[in-house]
Amino acid sequence: MREWFGNWWLLILSLILLALGLYFIFTFQLVGIESARWALSALVQAGAALVGIFYVAMGILWNQANQETERLLSLIPSYMERLSPSGANVRSFINLLAQSVGSITTQEQKVQEALRTCCIRLLALSSAALRYLNETTTGNLRQFIGDSLGIDFTDEEEKRIERDNFRISLDATAFFSYLARLEECIDTVKRFGVLDIRHFQEINSSRFYHNVLHRARRLDRAYVSLWKLRFIDYFRGKGIMIISALWLICLTTGLMTLFALDGIPADILPYIASIPLAIGVIAMGFTLSLGFRAMSSKD
Repeated sequence: MREWFGNWWLLILSLILLALGLYFIFTFQLVGIESARWALSALVQAGAALVGIFYVAMGILWNQANQETERLLSLIPSYMERLSPSGANVRSFINLLAQSVGSITTQEQKVQEALRTCCIRLLALSSAALRYLNETTTGNLRQFIGDSLGIDFTDEEEKRIERDNFRISLDATAFFSYLARLEECIDTVKRFGVLDIRHFQEINSSRFYHNVLHRARRLDRAYVSLWKLRFIDYFRGKGIMIISALWLICLTTGLMTLFALDGIPADILPYIASIPLAIGVIAMGFTLSLGFRAMSSKD
């Protein structure tokens, strides 16, 4: 509930203000034909301008999203080569983890789970690299992990690895998102305190960390591209459909009401004029909430 309120508080605030405004308008009979004409005219003109600006901005963002997607796709081949088990990056990093924390069976449950997750992600990334490069199986890498860290994967974990590697081998955005979560998993292991300062330095200076994780974050700035793509994703699908429908109804009803304003009986004028105004306030609240949610997103 708190998360939902945090995402949509601007919409909630607009609804509260709308309810208060309508209460005072109807209570004190504040609507006349001239005030209705002025309010509807301002609503239609401002709404049309806002919709135009919104769609121009969406066009610019979508064009930028296409550019970022193409940039991530261009980075994929070099990362697949670095993540291939036939290279030294992955195996040397597993060796470093083994030297740093010892056997997984000697660690606490939370450390075991974090290490297993790291290895699952490493295997999925390596499997995706093999699929992409059309190389041989990762069975030897599984055995290497088992010998180094004492990890035997369950059938469910094997299925998860297969699902993940298939997904990230086909989608550049999914690939770099998965890589970012691997780095978060490694940082989790560090926070558990099972590594001393010397091992911190060894991990941070390792070929895998420098050539893959550090490069993706600092040099290629892949995660900045992911944030831009996530931002535009909030306005795709149902979000843009709801915004478009609200503004379309608001502008259409506003124009029709403005056109027939002189013929509307005075006793129902406040109710008729309030319909497009209410829809316009809701449309503004929903648009602002969606924009705020997109800008504040860290997922």
